[in-house]
Amino acid sequence: MKTTTQHNADGPAKERRSEIPGGDSQLGSICLHDNVIANLVRRAALGVPGVSRLAGNSIVDNLAELVGSRRMQDRAIAILKDSDDASRVVIELKVNVFFGFKLHEVAEQIQRAVIELVENTASVTVTAVNVAMQEIEDQTTAEGQENEEA
Repeated sequence: MKTTTQHNADGPAKERRSEIPGGDSQLGSICLHDNVIANLVRRAALGVPGVSRLAGNSIVDNLAELVGSRRMQDRAIAILKDSDDASRVVIELKVNVFFGFKLHEVAEQIQRAVIELVENTASVTVTAVNVAMQEIEDQTTAEGQENEEA
């Protein structure tokens, strides 16, 4: 892979789409918006035992939501596309994990789950999944935050 570029919701819409290999047919072409891939990444990561939530900066997240910016979960995921082949991506995500889990094992499970779900569902090649573990949380603390958000 040569170089990658990061695309986020602030860029032009055409930069946030990936061509699906074999996506052209007699009926037209098929493109995936980065939000589709990010949603798959979120689902895969949150399904791994030990993952509390996607991470972010709570002050920045609260301010961003007040002004109508993307949800924190979307900002915790970056889709980096190969400049020569948009069907090849590197995924970066930030997560918080529960205390008591082996961090290395949780990270590897996240990587496997993300690669499997994204490649099987979206037909794009995931060349790497970079996992940043930002915080360790107690399960009781995380449950209390979920109840406050509901």
